[in-house]
Amino acid sequence: MLKFSTSAKVYFATILSKLIIFFLRKKKFLISRNGIKYNVDLEEGIDLGIFLNLKNEKKLFKVKKYIDIDEKSLIVDIGANIGSVSLPLAQNFKNAQIYSIEPTIYAFKKLKQNIDLNLRLKKRIKTFNNFATYKNKKIKLVHSSWKLVSGDKKHGIHKGILKKTSNKSISIDNLLKRNKKRVRLIKIDVDGYELEVLKSAEKTLKKEKPIIYFELAPYLYKEMGYTADHLITYIKKIDYAFYDEDFKPVLDIKLVSSKLTDKSQNYFLFHNSFLVI
Repeated sequence: MLKFSTSAKVYFATILSKLIIFFLRKKKFLISRNGIKYNVDLEEGIDLGIFLNLKNEKKLFKVKKYIDIDEKSLIVDIGANIGSVSLPLAQNFKNAQIYSIEPTIYAFKKLKQNIDLNLRLKKRIKTFNNFATYKNKKIKLVHSSWKLVSGDKKHGIHKGILKKTSNKSISIDNLLKRNKKRVRLIKIDVDGYELEVLKSAEKTLKKEKPIIYFELAPYLYKEMGYTADHLITYIKKIDYAFYDEDFKPVLDIKLVSSKLTDKSQNYFLFHNSFLVI
């Protein structure tokens, strides 16, 4: 299957955005997709994906094979942005509590607006305008906008635009230490901060052994002061293994990651005690 670079995807999305806005004569819409309402701006990449019903995390929901949808569990969405995953998670896991974590003020505002549009799901989604870290450090800017038509300075590869954070940090372990529900799933989409987030959840991972779904983006890690090998070694250290989106074990993840020079790829992580069939 042909896989495009992140830059190529953004390029095609920009053209598509312009065409749709030209023919529809406006760029902002209130839409419903799969029974969920969203306010979308077609000049934003994530919003455009929702509008077209094309999302990178679509295969995430195959995880229902391994999680009881009726269980009163806890699911954590780290890097929630505008709610394109948090809201479907609440819809698919009807008894689960969703913790939706987004550090930037820009995306968090849109996240809250979209949750407010869906009253039947709102009561089970708890939002946090925090940056997830194990170091208790302050991060002032994070990429959370993919404005397709913009003069703002963009990341060289993934074309994201930096937005101000709430300047509040939180450890996932501290956030969940008083939680009494079983943590079944953690989704992580944090554009290079994966190692930071995983370390902030180490106690939870060792105790609860949740399934993890995350975006592997080796081209970003150098900017964060580590490498894909550091991340892979840490994941093995905490007794987790890589699986692709069809739940097949990845035999040589280092080889796979070495080829992701200008793109990212989603993977599941299962604790080695988990029976994946």
